[in-house]
Amino acid sequence: MTEKELIIGGCKVRYVEQCSDASTVVYVFLHGWGSDYTIFKSLFGVVDCLLAFDFPGFGGSSPLREPWTLAAYAAVLREFVEKKAGGRKVVFVAHSFGGRVLLHMLSQQSTLDWIQRIICMGVPFARKQKATSSFMAPILGVAKVIVRLLPRSMRQRIRAWWCDFIGAEDYAVLESVAMKKTFQHVIATDMRYLAQSLRGYDTVFLWGADDVAAPIADAAVVAQEVGATLHRIAGGDHFPFLGATSEAFETAFTQHACL
Repeated sequence: MTEKELIIGGCKVRYVEQCSDASTVVYVFLHGWGSDYTIFKSLFGVVDCLLAFDFPGFGGSSPLREPWTLAAYAAVLREFVEKKAGGRKVVFVAHSFGGRVLLHMLSQQSTLDWIQRIICMGVPFARKQKATSSFMAPILGVAKVIVRLLPRSMRQRIRAWWCDFIGAEDYAVLESVAMKKTFQHVIATDMRYLAQSLRGYDTVFLWGADDVAAPIADAAVVAQEVGATLHRIAGGDHFPFLGATSEAFETAFTQHACL
């Protein structure tokens, strides 16, 4: 696959696509906070038609010059799919922050008949207590040095977990002003309310049983409310599609992904 670029709303969006002319369904992968499309590479070989992109502010897409809201991200997602899906049915595969963006997009209009299925992993439906900041600065200083020495894939996982775990005040030391304020907007949104937009869709939750950032107990409540299927990945954390549980995740994904 060759990386490409698309301009949406004045922002450069990095993406990849792999589809044949005969494909009638496209899988659109939506990454989490602090990550980019490459985190899903292990799943790309499972589907025969895919689109994956970096949200603005992440990966190879344009950095943010000003704070964004979920509404701004949702607009980019909608335009990207409209431009690139080519009239195919869409299966969304959304992790964490990517799920937040997707739910906001769904909440803005009536049921979209071109969506065939929605697969969510690790979406934080309930807000967490933010970590206290009185002792965090020296710890963060040491942690940042250590994390820089780790492999890129592991850095992505740690960074995304940290973003979901802490509050916006603590996160201020990690990002630009625009990204800090964007993060504040994101975590202030009531995801339990937005999740109700899933009622009109065929939805599957593939959840790490040991997810701390987005506990499976919260996912179970929402799944019951919206009629989603909840599949538990034993031993899985916030990234059940990576590491030791990747094989179990791929098996579950194959079962539930309209393949």
